[in-house]
Amino acid sequence: MGKYYNKYKDRRDEVTVQYSKVSHIEIQPDYRGEIQNLRSDIAILKVQSPFAISHLVQPVCFTGSDNFNLGPSSGVITGWSEPSDVVKELEVSYYNAKDCNVHFNNDFFEKYFTNDKICGKHNIEQGIALCAGISGAGMVYKHPETGRFFIYGVVTISDIEREGPGKLCSKNNSFLGTKLNFKLICTSITYNMRTQ
Repeated sequence: MGKYYNKYKDRRDEVTVQYSKVSHIEIQPDYRGEIQNLRSDIAILKVQSPFAISHLVQPVCFTGSDNFNLGPSSGVITGWSEPSDVVKELEVSYYNAKDCNVHFNNDFFEKYFTNDKICGKHNIEQGIALCAGISGAGMVYKHPETGRFFIYGVVTISDIEREGPGKLCSKNNSFLGTKLNFKLICTSITYNMRTQ
């Protein structure tokens, strides 16, 4: 936690980074990868040592409901969109299912837009492309009524294609994310309570 540079154990991160070993991984029982078109592509990690809150490591709220209506909303995703060496923050807009299909070709949309997916689009005018390496980034947004930041899911897949040597980027900067599963989180909490 608190990393800025992409490389694992980069010496430039020594002052801010926090590491912890993973003691348990809770995977959704129906996850089957590409066989089921990346449905349920999310997991909960239990770490051995808790992370300390700092100016770079902050908590984020969780809605506690699988039925929360995101609607047209804006938020951010952060990660190391290749070939970047430093973490990037990308402003994104989220769309509901009926508006999502216009951002992808039909084959891609029909294959990967399963019932647990959310649609997002990054504004290319920021000068940062949505490229390979951003998968797994948290999809965070500011609640329009409370002003609090919530995590709603994680980036799963984009219709990336090669843009020059070694660079894979989305042709239209759209992506699909997997919604956080309230049942999975409750199961993980129950597991943690049993093992402590």
